[in-house]
Amino acid sequence: MGIVLKYDLEYREKGEKKILSLSIDFVSNYCIREYAEISAAIATVKNSWQKISDLTTEITAAAIEQPEGYKQANAERKAQIEEYTKGILDYSDDKFLRRRFELIKLLLSDNGITDENFLSFDFWDRQVDPATANAFLDAAIYKDINKKKLQ
Repeated sequence: MGIVLKYDLEYREKGEKKILSLSIDFVSNYCIREYAEISAAIATVKNSWQKISDLTTEITAAAIEQPEGYKQANAERKAQIEEYTKGILDYSDDKFLRRRFELIKLLLSDNGITDENFLSFDFWDRQVDPATANAFLDAAIYKDINKKKLQ
């Protein structure tokens, strides 16, 4: 076993902030591979959002400046935005969220967490902020990486 991660996970219960103290000492290769795939999907979505933002800025600038051919160029930009949007929507369905949850559930159960409440989709969907869930996954997956070697 590698490093033991002590992690205090913030969640809400009926509006009240609570902490779940977790101890993660085992992360399987499967979890690492699954996380890599999920991370790649997240990066794809972020990249698409950035491209949509850039295209929207270009559309606005062209509409103000009105260079020759701007209407056709903006129509092409809008078509690109539609394509990026369709790509984003591929990841926004319940299946993607459940895949992330199944990874979290596996990490918890592999590390001795047996409380069904904390192993439920409903808990992670309704009581844990998405950024908190992602931060927990990051910390757990990368717990054994020697940060000094990376610098």
